[in-house]
Amino acid sequence: LLHEPDCRLLTLVGPGGSGKTRLALEAAALILSQVPCDNFEHGVFFVSLAALDAPGLIVPAVGQALGFSFHGDVEPRQQLLSYLRQKRLLLILDNFEHLLKGANWVVGLLRAAPDVRILITSRSRLNLQAEHPLAVAGLAIPGEHLLASGALDRLRRCDSVELFCVGATRAQPGFRLTIDNVVDVVRICRLLDGMPLGILLAASWMDSMTPAQIASEIGQSLDFLGSDWLDLPARQRSLRAVFDHSWTLLGEHEQEILRTLSVFRGGFRYGAVQAVAGASLRELKRLVNHCLLYHTPSGRYEIHELLRQYAAEKLEASGRADAASDAHSAYYTAALKQWGVDLKGPKQQEALADLEVEIENARTAWNWAAKNGKVARLAGALDGLCHFYEWRVRPEEGEAACRVAAQGLVATDE
Repeated sequence: LLHEPDCRLLTLVGPGGSGKTRLALEAAALILSQVPCDNFEHGVFFVSLAALDAPGLIVPAVGQALGFSFHGDVEPRQQLLSYLRQKRLLLILDNFEHLLKGANWVVGLLRAAPDVRILITSRSRLNLQAEHPLAVAGLAIPGEHLLASGALDRLRRCDSVELFCVGATRAQPGFRLTIDNVVDVVRICRLLDGMPLGILLAASWMDSMTPAQIASEIGQSLDFLGSDWLDLPARQRSLRAVFDHSWTLLGEHEQEILRTLSVFRGGFRYGAVQAVAGASLRELKRLVNHCLLYHTPSGRYEIHELLRQYAAEKLEASGRADAASDAHSAYYTAALKQWGVDLKGPKQQEALADLEVEIENARTAWNWAAKNGKVARLAGALDGLCHFYEWRVRPEEGEAACRVAAQGLVATDE
């Protein structure tokens, strides 16, 4: 992309710990290895912005990275633009997310220096017309078919598993991927959605735990994934620190929406978000731009499970957890009532498909209604849920759901 004529501003966008900086450095190394490199004959320069606390500090930081000395009474910004006007180089601006108000300087640089290209890493898009955003997502995770095959060579070559093995070998030099531990290693990678930082933090525990124990701890607590590595900034030494940093970049209303979204399970559609969280499409787009939500090709929104747990903690602390769960339950039990009607008519296949993707939300809504004695909701939702379990031949789940309702109603009555 950096060699494409129309791509002068490339933003690597992804959540904390997704490997944006590493990818930018690898791209720089590849460019520098290409001799001669006409597009960047004056070099590649890396500027770390993480420690800056104001957009006005970007110009001095860039000048220092370039080895440029400011002088005289001319405004530093103008001096730097004049210096870069005739340069053919790549400028890497790392960790831009907290300096988004400085995006205008980036626009000015692109206009003043036509042969300068900029590579930015950020947890949020800059939202500029010239920007080419490239999402940096998690590493590939083995599918069920590959895992069931037991083909260790192929499993070992899968990106997330390979990274775990690299980290595990550092912590425990004798570590080997075997048929006995591969299921747990893949489970770790799945729990972390292939997040590189999370995988390396998990692998660092291999000097004192087994993969099965690590997977169990990740499932129980977000705080387990931490490290004392001194060559990582403090904001990346644990997943909680990563999420804390992203949280501080949000406005109060965006924080409120993200908290409320933690009541959903397995993704959600816009209509549900509008009803439960009162969020607009524009507000959801901002969360997508911050890499806190993902918008899938099917039209659904998804949130990383560990981030959902983090937001759920924030929701509980806010005192609004019951209100959010009640709204979620009301929406999905009403949906179950309609699905129950549709399952008996010409929309049967459409209703089954909808329920298939929404079953985790439906189950969560049903369980909350049962726990809180919402008899009318349960009565309306009964046909939809039970017919789905019957027609999908999942009787154990249907029996469990009815048992939860019976126990909840008995407890409420007492």
